[in-house]
Amino acid sequence: MRRQKPTIVYQDEDILVMDKPAGMLSVPDRYDTSLTNVAELATRVVATARPLHRLDRGTSGLMAFGLHLDAFRNMSLQFEERTIDKEYLALCHGCPTKSEGEIDKPLMLLRAKNQVVVHPKGKSSLSQYSVVQKWQNHVLLSITPQTGRTHQIRVHLQSIGCPLIVDSLYGGLEAFYLSQIKSRYRSGSQKEERPLLSRTPLHAHRLQFDHPSTKKRIDLTAPLPKDMKAVRYQLDKIQAPTLRR
Repeated sequence: MRRQKPTIVYQDEDILVMDKPAGMLSVPDRYDTSLTNVAELATRVVATARPLHRLDRGTSGLMAFGLHLDAFRNMSLQFEERTIDKEYLALCHGCPTKSEGEIDKPLMLLRAKNQVVVHPKGKSSLSQYSVVQKWQNHVLLSITPQTGRTHQIRVHLQSIGCPLIVDSLYGGLEAFYLSQIKSRYRSGSQKEERPLLSRTPLHAHRLQFDHPSTKKRIDLTAPLPKDMKAVRYQLDKIQAPTLRR
């Protein structure tokens, strides 16, 4: 199977924005620098490209780069001051009790376990969500993090009983199979069933920021990737949506 490459969503003299495929590192690995990463590929487009933020390896979607020092500083300040809006799409088990709301729970990193937990002594963390599509036992959510804590979205969703459908660390499964939602599923020619999804289904769908030179508001989106589309398609067929935005 051919590995996907990041695609350019936006480029000018100041900013480069790429759509990162799931499974690819955002920046070079600390121990194995030979692994392909988006930051390295961005420098092949513009040699001076510097990443402004990171996405987890399993997360797909929009990743921004500053192309010179002034643009990098301007955009970094926007990230720091939380004037950049980031919207993620997430496929989850269960469904929140309300169609939209906030998750305001402090998060703490347990370094020994490399895991994040809700804890009263943790750092304040806020996520806003809304239901995009709802099925019988699953939901597609839009998530806008107002803070940038490690694994924030994954832990916040777990904390309200809606973990990502694939996330062994925070209440999901190792992989998502058609047989899990199709009661009369039969594997063709007795072959081992292949998963519809084998990564955390989190996609950085939308990015809004003030352009460092023109000051105009830039609004970019990246379409849902094939694996998340495949799950959505099968859920539509098997569990007719009860809500669709």
